[in-house]
Amino acid sequence: KAQIEADLLKRKNAGKRIHPCRVRHIWAREFSRTGKKHYHVVLFLNREAYPYPGNYRSVNGEYSHNLALMIMEAWVRTLGLNHQQYYSLVEFPANCYYHLSKNSVDFNTQYASVTGRINYLAKEYSKDYSDGQRSFGCSQY
Repeated sequence: KAQIEADLLKRKNAGKRIHPCRVRHIWAREFSRTGKKHYHVVLFLNREAYPYPGNYRSVNGEYSHNLALMIMEAWVRTLGLNHQQYYSLVEFPANCYYHLSKNSVDFNTQYASVTGRINYLAKEYSKDYSDGQRSFGCSQY
């Protein structure tokens, strides 16, 4: 969230047009069959501000400044690592973004695609509640 706010401020100060973007999220904590903990995160952003994540792979060791980079940086900072070598801990799945427009003639199809993808987070078999920690959370509106 802080990186989005800073990025929008930087764009504004550079004289570029900006669109408001309130970050909303859903997260789920899961365990693989071998017991390895991992997280899934869904971000809701204004598509006028961030229509695509951008390239999340380095080119000649350099990363482009885009949404994907901000996500990778946020995650490694959360883990207390702060090093580019750990960006690979963030995985961007195929079809990792969706556009949802309530005024689109395809809204129902878009909505079904988005909710179908989000429902993946609710699968029970990969959750473990025995440690007393939460396995699901979301931002508050």
